Amino acid sequence: MDLINENFENDVEALGASSALDIHDLIPHRAPMLLVDTIVEYDLAARTIEARKFVKENDFFLQGHYPEFKLVPGIITSEMLFQTGAVLIAQLVKDGAIQNKAISEGGNVPVITRSDNTRFKSMIRPGDDVQLKVELVDTMGPAIYMKGRALVKNKVAVSLEFVCMMAPRPKEVE
Repeated sequence: MDLINENFENDVEALGASSALDIHDLIPHRAPMLLVDTIVEYDLAARTIEARKFVKENDFFLQGHYPEFKLVPGIITSEMLFQTGAVLIAQLVKDGAIQNKAISEGGNVPVITRSDNTRFKSMIRPGDDVQLKVELVDTMGPAIYMKGRALVKNKVAVSLEFVCMMAPRPKEVE
C-alpha cells in the first residue's frame, strides 16, 4: 500500500503504527476497497482501536462525486469505520480476548448487519487525515456491537453504532 508522503509515513512510524501488511493479515479487503491506511493504536483491555486514512485527491470514491467540490461520500466514511472495526475484531480474536466460539472460530469474517444512530457532522475532503476510532461495546451470541467515530483535526466528522456477525469465508474455487 502506498503511503501518502514521507512526512505521513514518518508520523506513522513515530507513533509505532502497524503497516498495511498487518492490516492485510487481519481483514480480506484489498485495493481499491481497502479504506484503512494504518493502525495507530490498539488497546486490548479497552477493546478499542485507532486507525488512519489519508484522503487523496485521486481516491476512486471521489471521482464524479461532486467533481467541482470533492468530498468523501458518507457511506465511504462509514465503510472506513466498519473496516477498522473488522481489524479490531480480528486482532481481539487473534489475541484470545474474545472467548465466544460463535465469534472466535477460525476462518470467519465480520459482515455488517446493522448501522444505527449515524451522524454526519462535517465534510471530509481530499487532503484530510481521518482518525478512525472504534470500540467493541458488547457481544451477544454471534452479534458484535460496536461504535465508531471519524475525526478530522480532532473534530468528529461522523459517528455511528453498528452490529456485525461472523460469516464463513467462501471456499476457494479450485
